[in-house]
Amino acid sequence: MIKDYNKPFILWASPRTGSSAFFYEYAERNNIKIMEHNHEPLSPLNTHLKGDLPIDIEEILMKGISFKFMLEGYKQEPYEAYQILKLYNMFPALDYNHIILYRKDVYARHKSLLFALTTDIWHQKHFDESKCKNWTKLDTWPANHKYATGKLKSALKKSIELIDKLEEASLDYQIVEFEDVCRYIGKDTSQGTKHYYNDYEDLELKQKLEDIFYGHEFYKRL
Repeated sequence: MIKDYNKPFILWASPRTGSSAFFYEYAERNNIKIMEHNHEPLSPLNTHLKGDLPIDIEEILMKGISFKFMLEGYKQEPYEAYQILKLYNMFPALDYNHIILYRKDVYARHKSLLFALTTDIWHQKHFDESKCKNWTKLDTWPANHKYATGKLKSALKKSIELIDKLEEASLDYQIVEFEDVCRYIGKDTSQGTKHYYNDYEDLELKQKLEDIFYGHEFYKRL
């Protein structure tokens, strides 16, 4: 059960967990202040928006603005790394609600992420059928077992470190799963490309990812 709170929140997520759709639904339902057109301010795509001054996470936090942060997925340049360090140093002292979003079906998340990284289709507005046909014949470098398992391990490790930090500071948080998020949103928010994922199958990697997830400390704390 996802709990609604009418207070600023940080959504901590990983790619392909329905995080953007959930963020906007949660913020709207609870009448929470967000940055218009920039719900993910520490993404390298957003920290230096054209025509704007660089994003300062301290200013966002002091204004009580809610936002999403990706635990795994950013390529950190020095400026982003500095802002992320400030985020982790500041949030324990602030009255924010924290939501940690994960996807139990780690193989489904892997397939969705693999498709997005390979085709550069991350949203319905990015859809290009020519990129979808025979997409598995493109350079599917994220399908490398070492890369895929390493990314999952990193996301789970960062999640545990975050939970420890939240508990140490006695902060409110909730851990929510992808399927619960879909029910909370109450409508299909997918990009309409799921049927293409069946073109790819790697059962050996599926087993590796599931073994990592179900054997990890993060799963034991759910």
